[in-house]
Amino acid sequence: MLHLSYKVPLGESYDTIKPQELLETAQNLHNSSQRLQRMIENFIMYAQIELLATNPEELQALRSCQTLNPSDIIFAIAIQKAKQYQREADLILQVANSNVKIAKRDLKKAIEEIIDNAFKFSEAGTSIHVKAATEKDGFKISITNYGRAMSTEQIASIGGYMQFERKFYDQQGLGLGLILAKRITELHGGKLFIESGGTEVKTTVSVLLQR
Repeated sequence: MLHLSYKVPLGESYDTIKPQELLETAQNLHNSSQRLQRMIENFIMYAQIELLATNPEELQALRSCQTLNPSDIIFAIAIQKAKQYQREADLILQVANSNVKIAKRDLKKAIEEIIDNAFKFSEAGTSIHVKAATEKDGFKISITNYGRAMSTEQIASIGGYMQFERKFYDQQGLGLGLILAKRITELHGGKLFIESGGTEVKTTVSVLLQR
């Protein structure tokens, strides 16, 4: 015998649905709306970044910005993301301080996207290592996770509008956040690079900023 199943709209079943099921449905709707809002905001921000990159005067003004005590921002974002994913015990922080040439809001956005990716694509119980230190070439921030490795093709393709493809939506935005972080970093004269794979299944995303 063929059995057909379908979902009854909430409006037609509100009087019979169990409170726990209603709570779970509401939470799923809330989470989905947040993801959609963030995706739309990121698309808009990417377009704004590309426009700004074509304006020499605005670009020069942007590159004159500085952030004092970036460790405060890195700490706050890392802890907030660990709590969001209920993985406070997985977080390892080794963050030094140094003034950096980047606008505070842009540093916050770039680090937020990278750390979110690290938690999103790794399992609970594995470490998320956030490290920031002064080097001779600048101030380096590295975020390492021991989850899903990125392929050579994925790493190579993080860098252009071509990344907004279906395969990245299927992975819940694997490329979009990293593209934004990369473009933000480059606008301020910095660099973003990715190391993934090897004998250990891990991915490290590093941002090198000018001091």
